[in-house]
This record gives sequence, C-alpha cells and structure tokens, in this order.
Amino acid sequence: MKSLIKKGFIMAQRFYRNIYANYFTSFELSYKLSNIFIAIDRYEKGMEKALLTCLKELYDVVESFCALNPEFYYSLVPVRFKSRSKIINDMIYSSKMADVGPMAAVAGAIADSMASFLESKFKTSEYIIENGGDIALKTLKKATVGIYAGDSFFSGKIAIELSKGYHGVCTSSGKVGHSLSFGNADAVAIVSRNAAIADAFATSYANRVKTSTDCLKIVNGNIHHAIKTILIIIDDTFGYQGKNKVIQTNNIFNYL
Repeated sequence: MKSLIKKGFIMAQRFYRNIYANYFTSFELSYKLSNIFIAIDRYEKGMEKALLTCLKELYDVVESFCALNPEFYYSLVPVRFKSRSKIINDMIYSSKMADVGPMAAVAGAIADSMASFLESKFKTSEYIIENGGDIALKTLKKATVGIYAGDSFFSGKIAIELSKGYHGVCTSSGKVGHSLSFGNADAVAIVSRNAAIADAFATSYANRVKTSTDCLKIVNGNIHHAIKTILIIIDDTFGYQGKNKVIQTNNIFNYL
C-alpha cells in the first residue's frame, strides 16, 4: 500500500524522536496519513502553523498530480512526466536515478520541501525533519545518526557519522513497517545530498536484498555516485560502503 508517509511505524518514531528532544526544541505535525517530527535549534512563534500549511500544500500538490496521472502513483518504475511543481520534479528525478517509481521518493521529497521552507521562511540554521524515519537534516558541526532495524541485533547499535551541512538519511526495510519492498532486509540506509534521492535509493537497494549474500555483493560492488553511503542489515549480517564513517554506539543522535 502506498501513501504519502512510507515508513510511519510507531517504534521508529519513538526510536528517533525521544533522542532529538535532548538537543533541539521539537514538535510534531499531523495531517492525513503523515506525522512529521521537526526539531530546530531556534523556535519562533508561528512556526508550527506555517509548517502545517506547507505540509497541507505539499499533500495537495502530490495528491492532485496523482489523481490526474494515476501512472505516477502506481508505477514501480520511472515515469515520464513534466510538472511546474518542484516536489513532483524532485520525485521524478530521484526515481530515475534509482530506477524505481516516483512514489518511492515521496516521504523524502516532503522532508526536503519542508526543510527548504523552514530555511527560507525562518532562516533556521540547524534542524531535523523526520517523516516516518526518512530524515532531512542540517547541522553546523559533525553529528551521528543511529539506524533503526526493527528486532535486529544491530538495531540502535550502529550510527552513521555526518559532516556539517545538509544531508538526506533514509531507511527502507522488508521487515519493518508497511511500505512496499520486494526484499528481506532489516534495514537499508542511504545517505545522499538530499532526502528524496536517499529515499528512492533506499527503496531500490532494499528491493535487491533478499539474503546475506546479496548484502555482501552490494557493499563490495559499485554503487551509484549519488550515494554517499549505503548501510545494509539483514539477519546477522551487516555491511556498508561509502564516504561516511560508520561507528558502534548506543546514541541515536549525537554531536561530535
């Protein structure tokens, strides 16, 4: 089943959100199927109302485009469409890169769009926007983000180190949550330059991981240049490849 929130399972929300509150002022926004968690370094009056309006407008754009173009919603492969909307074009672009349907990038694209709005409207310097486990974040110094992998032994024990700047960190699973996956991974996490691209590639690679052998084959092979880091957990196997350092930790989010 597809929806505008792809990995909105309660355990993932608790896993991430309880930790972020230690570092930032935070609040949640709910609209239809989405529950967005936003953590910011500096809160301003009117932020919640403005961001909720932004979320509603993004929903309207995506839902309207899907209603007019059902293939955009149902396709599991890239589609050829043009739109005046940035979020639609971001989904199309990301899905072509990852060779998946455009809805595979919707949660990440919403996070990116809300991040862009937050920066332009409120000049926010540091923030985390989490849409069902898909994250768009900006930090002014090095930080680590932990990986949720359901009941796996590795869940909450591995973190990806991020440099200062803007990042998309998205995870897909064949075992956790209700998003569509043809694989069997506990978690496939992707770090990329934005959340839409990370989201699309997380889906793409998660579809390919059915066994531990698949995990090892992927992390020892060539990965797309748009991927900064890929991390895969399946059963008792864990592997990664990329530019970001992966560390063992019990902290879900931490500054270095």
